[in-house]
Formats: sequence, C-alpha cells, structure tokens
Amino acid sequence: MISSSTDAASRKTAWLGVASWLLLIVQVLGTLVLLPSHLAEEGLSPPVLGTIGALLVPAWMLVRRMRGRPGALLERRVLSLFLAGMPVVYLVSYARAPQPGWLSIELVGLVIYSLLALASLRASPYLLAIGIAGHGVGWDVWHLGRTNFVPDWYAAGCLVVDLALALYVAIEVGLERREGRHVVTART
Repeated sequence: MISSSTDAASRKTAWLGVASWLLLIVQVLGTLVLLPSHLAEEGLSPPVLGTIGALLVPAWMLVRRMRGRPGALLERRVLSLFLAGMPVVYLVSYARAPQPGWLSIELVGLVIYSLLALASLRASPYLLAIGIAGHGVGWDVWHLGRTNFVPDWYAAGCLVVDLALALYVAIEVGLERREGRHVVTART
C-alpha cells in the first residue's frame, strides 16, 4: 500500500515537472509569435525590449535545465531581477510619452515590485510567484486600455508572460518542498 501511494506521488511530481517545463516553452513560443511585428513597427522601444527580456530569461532557464544545471538560487535571483525590472518598462515608456497623473503610479509600482523581488530572496521564494502574478493581474491589467504610453499589446502580452512565469515558479518551489530538497533563499 505504501508503494502505491509513493508511486502516485512520484507520478504527480513528474507531471508537475513536465508542466513547469511546458509553461516555459509555451511562454517562449508565445513571445516569439508576439515580437516580430512589434519590433518592425516600434524598433527597440521599451515594450519591445521588455518582450525580448521575456523571451531571453525563460530561454536561458530552459537551456540551463537541458544541460542539467537548474541552479535554483541563480534562477531565483534572475527571476527576482526580472520582477524588479518589469515596472521599469512602464516607467521608461512613461518618460518617453508622459501622461498626466501617471508618474507617481509608475514610481509606486517600481517600489512595490522591487521590494517583492528582494523579499522573495530574503524571506520566501513563494513571494516571487506572488510578485510576478501580482504584476500581471494588478499592474498589466491596470494599464490595459488606460494609458497611451504603454501599448495594449504589451500589457496583454506581459499579463500572459507573468502568469506563466508565476505558475512555473510556484510549481518549482512546490517540487523542491515535495522532493524534500531545501528551498534555497539568498540567506542559505
């Protein structure tokens, strides 16, 4: 009986591992579909550069994992930096085409997501998943259709990227705990 429950747990862990990989692959492919037309239209605008970052970070993570070097702490540091950088795209876009009333909002976003990124390294890696998902659900949706300095295609695309990455992080942290591995934070 113990073997049966162990086998079920092993299958669930294996499925979750595959699911996290698939999330990264879908996110990279979705970004590849989104990028070319906007690159041609906008050149290297902040949203296009943000989209390139949304392509490169998960692609780098996939390559590392395929080479057998997952590096939980390094991956978490890169994703924390990515989280802290997300509002920079909005802030720089604002600076290029200011819209009254938005500067303080953009600065608050920079502070909030930078603090969440730091806390995810210091306190709990689950804060990274919460911060990335929160950026998508709170920040990207808030900007969608409300500003003229961030295009709607970027806010919508960023929402999808954020949700995929947040799910990936949550699954990976859960797998670390399930497999009895120590969940790595910057203090360990």
